[in-house]
Amino acid sequence: MKLSRRLVVKGDFFKKYYLGRDYANFTADDIRKVQRQRLENMIGHACSRSDFYRELYKSHGINPHNLSELQITDLPIVDKKLIMDNFNEAVCDKAIKKAALSAFINDPARYNERFMGKYTVIHTSGSSGKIGIFVYDDKDLNAINVLFVKYIFFVKPLLKMLPQRVAFLGAINGHYAAYTAISRYRDYYIKFLPVSVETTLDHVIRELNNFQPTILVAYSSMLYNIAGAQMEGKLHINPQVINTGGELLTPQQKTAAQEAFGVEPRSIYGASESVIIGAETAYNDGMYLFNDWNIMETLDDRDDPVSSKAYGHGVLTNLYNYVLPLIRYRMDDVLSIDRNPVNKKLPFEVIEGIEGRTEDFLQFNTDGTKIAIHPLVFVEFYVEGLRQIQVIKQREDYFIARISLNGNHDGTIEAVRHRLQEILNHQQAAGKVSFDIEVVDQIPNDPLTGKYKLVVNEVRK
Repeated sequence: MKLSRRLVVKGDFFKKYYLGRDYANFTADDIRKVQRQRLENMIGHACSRSDFYRELYKSHGINPHNLSELQITDLPIVDKKLIMDNFNEAVCDKAIKKAALSAFINDPARYNERFMGKYTVIHTSGSSGKIGIFVYDDKDLNAINVLFVKYIFFVKPLLKMLPQRVAFLGAINGHYAAYTAISRYRDYYIKFLPVSVETTLDHVIRELNNFQPTILVAYSSMLYNIAGAQMEGKLHINPQVINTGGELLTPQQKTAAQEAFGVEPRSIYGASESVIIGAETAYNDGMYLFNDWNIMETLDDRDDPVSSKAYGHGVLTNLYNYVLPLIRYRMDDVLSIDRNPVNKKLPFEVIEGIEGRTEDFLQFNTDGTKIAIHPLVFVEFYVEGLRQIQVIKQREDYFIARISLNGNHDGTIEAVRHRLQEILNHQQAAGKVSFDIEVVDQIPNDPLTGKYKLVVNEVRK
């Protein structure tokens, strides 16, 4: 990023931090008004700058110049496939092309770079297994970085962030949502250590012991593993703040972390489509939905709204991404949201439950050596030309990678093979675990649950 651009982005962050709204003094109605104004701004922007949204809304009789009577349910629902199939028309900067983005993502030398020097790129296959690419301007992401500091890290005043040492334990070999968001704190001269979940636990322990983080952000299941290492006397760290994301934090994992570190971990709910949707805060009164910057509808099977606290399919509207608007975007998650919570410190809605974020580890036991590959490695698995992936364990030393492709590309198959071997190498499993690749037209959902499974275990226990 050029120096002038970097200074502009930093100035924008400080402006949003110091001049932004103090939500502790807001009411729920105040938040709804802010949300409504931002929704109208986003619709107007999308119709003005995105050919896809302009034509989509025109075909549904929506006038972007007269939105006062419009209800969000009047807008059509979109999904990942529709946005990805129409990416070049959906994006608001016409200089951004999907083909160039794919080449950028596939270059390991550019994992920590911005696209075109100014855009943050995030890719995922998500729990649906379908590939998605999402683009953010750094100034838009500043709105979320402010939420991190104020309500999630809870470091006030801002100068107290400078001596912090932030460690991130997750997927880092790519453009992933959580890693990309957290790593941006390096731009503000905050010490930052990324540790890959693709490596062995012994490596993770060494890295954390050497770094001594004051703030730890980790996948929930990995937090449980390092909590065990702390209790066994192998790990010796004293983080003051622990946040988890990517998967549900179970009561067992939370208890283990509290016993090991003396700190209650707090969950973050985010996605590639919106880096921060909600989070548990230092107030310890539930997981807030940051509905000033996100609208999360919960709908039934007919796409009608469910009542407050009832579970429904999530449909997201991102109110801060002006590069690739996502308006009424169908998510894979099923949520329960309290729309009118009482006795809360902040005026936001509260997420009472999330389903659809649990996958099994891909585990092997060869010659007494236990190998565990985190499921989010496959959630965030990206190779150009890959449509879906599913890994199927058939023996304690063997699995099949079932993939579907966008067209017939021998190069894609070899790239998948190379990436899978790379994952095994990081786990020191090369020569111990083997795999084959099976190409299919479509990977179906599990017939019992109706849900897509990234990791399937066919070994009888």
